[in-house]
Amino acid sequence: FPSKKIKRVKVSSKTSKLCGKFRKGHFDGVVTVLKSLFKQVSPKIVFFGEKDFQQILIVKDLILKYKLKIKIITMATVRDRSGLAYSSRNHLLNNKQKKIASYMFKTIKEIFFKAKKNQGKLNNLKLVGKKKLINYGFSKVDYLEIYNENNLSKKNIKKNNLRVFVAANLGKTRLIDNYKN
Repeated sequence: FPSKKIKRVKVSSKTSKLCGKFRKGHFDGVVTVLKSLFKQVSPKIVFFGEKDFQQILIVKDLILKYKLKIKIITMATVRDRSGLAYSSRNHLLNNKQKKIASYMFKTIKEIFFKAKKNQGKLNNLKLVGKKKLINYGFSKVDYLEIYNENNLSKKNIKKNNLRVFVAANLGKTRLIDNYKN
């Protein structure tokens, strides 16, 4: 970064939901850094992992707002054999917590398929999913949401745009994930 003060960037209303609701200012920081990086590097293509799906939508809003000629390629979430999404935070988990963490993916996958079959029960399914995670051993669930993946809203959720999002803690470690088939 240049030594001069950097102007903080705000680009998306999507920053107030999911992780943004629990990590105030996080995404503004992300897009501020990315805008500066994009200006310095002038990439034609950038790659982002689907595990951070909300971030992908926010970066797309950044690209749109500033009319950057950058294409985003979304990469599928890479998982271990248990279903746990690879993350730098996983090294903070002990073996018992890693086993518990694998239930996050299993739970949101199950909720996804149930939600797809019965979209009238989304609120109930979210509660069921949160309870399951707590029963598996998660210490806290920040959110388990079922949203239209195009705009992170509860409006016009259909089988083809439905995505389940989750953030939960195991001890002091906060894990996030999402699922769409």
